[in-house]
Amino acid sequence: MATTPEGFRATYRKWVRDAKAEYALYRAPTLSNPYLPADYVDGLRQTYPPNLLSAYIEGQFVNLNSGAVYPDFDRQLNGCDTLIQPFEPIDAGVDFNVYNCTAILYVQRGDEYHAVGELTGVRDTPTLARMLVERFPDNPVTVYPDASGQGHKSVNAALSDLAILKAVSLTVRANGTNPAVRDRRPR
Repeated sequence: MATTPEGFRATYRKWVRDAKAEYALYRAPTLSNPYLPADYVDGLRQTYPPNLLSAYIEGQFVNLNSGAVYPDFDRQLNGCDTLIQPFEPIDAGVDFNVYNCTAILYVQRGDEYHAVGELTGVRDTPTLARMLVERFPDNPVTVYPDASGQGHKSVNAALSDLAILKAVSLTVRANGTNPAVRDRRPR
């Protein structure tokens, strides 16, 4: 069997965690394949984050369940003590998930944006909208949601997630589609 070792699921369990003597695991790094184009690995490096490169180039099993969005983020190195001021505009990046909506809150100071807070593990979009309004009643909040919010899939199926945010007077800035994964990482 040949596979890319993404995550710690069936392949990992069978050939690593619960390996039996009759099974053998052979890792074949991508660089050992003489038939690939010369620029193939460079293309992978321009497209994927370091944790996926370990899987795709080295054949290592990697964690795909946590830290996958911003694996290089370090709270000690990248953290700040900036506080939200009264009446200061807040920009919120929002990701919609059932039982785990998330918002990262930013304020602009000069030419820099500071991540000043986060809401995680929020039950649904109506709860997230209510939390933003209640916690920041004097601050204008602009929400930059995932494009998936245009669909009718929230608690109230008659309303889209974007309509729920707009209904509580949040400003919504959304594109029709999300950028391709390769365009999300800075170069």
